[in-house]
Amino acid sequence: MSRRVTATSRGEWLWAAAIVAIAAGLRLPALDIVPPGLHQDEASRLYDSWCLLETGCDRYGARWPAFLRSFGPGDYTAALSTYLTLPAVAILGPTIAAARLAGATLSVLTIVLIWRWLRRETGVAAALASAAALAVCPWHVSLTRTAHESGIVPFFVVAGFWAANRAGILTSSGCRDPHRSTVAWAALSGVTFSLAPWAYPASRLLVPVGLALLIAQQARAWRDACRSRRGRAVLAAFLIGLGIGAAPMISTATHAPERLAARAGATLIGAHESSAGDAIRTFLLHYAREWDPEYLFLRGSDIANCHVPGVGQLLLITAPFLLVGMVQIVATAGRSAWSRFVLGWLLLYAVPVAICRDWSPHPMRAVLGIPVLNIAVGHGVALCGRWIAASAQRRMVYVVAGTLTVANVAHFVRAYFVDYLVFAAPAFRADLPQVFAYTGPIAERYDAVLVRAPANQAYIRMLLFAPMPPQAWLAAPKVSAPWIYGFEQYLRVGAYLFAPHRASPPEAWERYRALISAIPDGARVLLIDAAANSEGPEPPAIATVHWPNGAVALELFEVRAPLPNWAYGEGPRFQEALGGVPAGR
Repeated sequence: MSRRVTATSRGEWLWAAAIVAIAAGLRLPALDIVPPGLHQDEASRLYDSWCLLETGCDRYGARWPAFLRSFGPGDYTAALSTYLTLPAVAILGPTIAAARLAGATLSVLTIVLIWRWLRRETGVAAALASAAALAVCPWHVSLTRTAHESGIVPFFVVAGFWAANRAGILTSSGCRDPHRSTVAWAALSGVTFSLAPWAYPASRLLVPVGLALLIAQQARAWRDACRSRRGRAVLAAFLIGLGIGAAPMISTATHAPERLAARAGATLIGAHESSAGDAIRTFLLHYAREWDPEYLFLRGSDIANCHVPGVGQLLLITAPFLLVGMVQIVATAGRSAWSRFVLGWLLLYAVPVAICRDWSPHPMRAVLGIPVLNIAVGHGVALCGRWIAASAQRRMVYVVAGTLTVANVAHFVRAYFVDYLVFAAPAFRADLPQVFAYTGPIAERYDAVLVRAPANQAYIRMLLFAPMPPQAWLAAPKVSAPWIYGFEQYLRVGAYLFAPHRASPPEAWERYRALISAIPDGARVLLIDAAANSEGPEPPAIATVHWPNGAVALELFEVRAPLPNWAYGEGPRFQEALGGVPAGR
């Protein structure tokens, strides 16, 4: 049941300001340092932003596309997060901080909006508690400090519910006071709801299904609202807003439908399981993994498939409150439309993970679990707060609970900003920005730069950190090769040659060997090599790149053609660095 909206008291404003300050403090500082390096997906969005600013086209020449071709014909991503990055890139240049600033800023605004939305639905205590839980949520912090497009989805969903609530639609009691509803709020709600599915594939399933179920639940209230001119205008504005926000996807579905489902053929379980029984078992297993307490509270995961040491997707201190909140939601679902709404959301958020065959649990595909799990935590905190307030030992309980909460938050802060800086460096390839920043100014001295670092899509980091401006990229000679699941990889960009990924088909390795064989005898080659790859005596390294823990990551050598066998990927230590013998050899 929607509560009567009351004026915000001074105390509530102070609590909210403190919560938002904590949220900003966890999300905005040191964006260029933590996470260390730049994941290839982040780098792809950043370089396309630079290309759009310089040329009006993405790096493949598509003019202001709704979907960006990222790493091959089987890898298209929505352009929304890239467009949101443009202002920061225009001001700061194509830097790591610019790539991550938009997502981090929107995540702070999400804290504000979830408080303003929930106070109209659940009351002040649960609203503030939910906002506080989200502010310190490791899942939300770690995901939105990257430039991955999934991180902006919670903002658009929460903004949609907040604006709809302001308009008097999609509240727990249906359409409230349609005569006083605001058409502009309804239109804004429709637009933001439909931008969420554009942002990331997982929300293309959940947001439309969730909205359809919610509207069906409130069908009678909507019919009552339509009896007045003002009510019809509000509901029409909402539907028109949905259409406006969905226009990029509608246009793409009409003219290039394969881009909407480019990854589906490689990820959905129906395309790979041998039988319906296998598909059902995979679905149930993946769904259950998203609710694994160890994953939720002790060992989470992020964009690079690594975890913050000793930290789960949610803080451990929230576990009892999540349990209490979920029990309350289930217990009141029979008489409370709001509880039914939250319960449905809780049951649905893991479905996009469960229908996929790989990487489960998955923090991006389950991204819509971030708001609802913290809403449930907020319910639990508010209910426990009422119990504690009636206790004779409430002062002691408050002190103990507060101390444990501060200690848990402090543990997360240290684990993320100190330990994670070292732990995640290989996953985010923190060595590549350093090495390409070094080679960029000196690459013209060499006939070729051979990159033997076993990295996924190393070329995209070279484009950013060498750097190679968009016009130079368009003019540079390039050689690509197929990879897996519709992805491709560049083996040559200008003077740079890149070793194929370990899972590459024979065709990629043949092209790679042909490129190296074409280097004329006597040519000067700058070799970027993973530490201890080569066999036999090595020339002295001219430079060394270290991991944050001091270990050697990459070494740079000056060599002359013809190159020895290990430059072709023949040496056993090189194969070990790649993870095995190349396919087809």
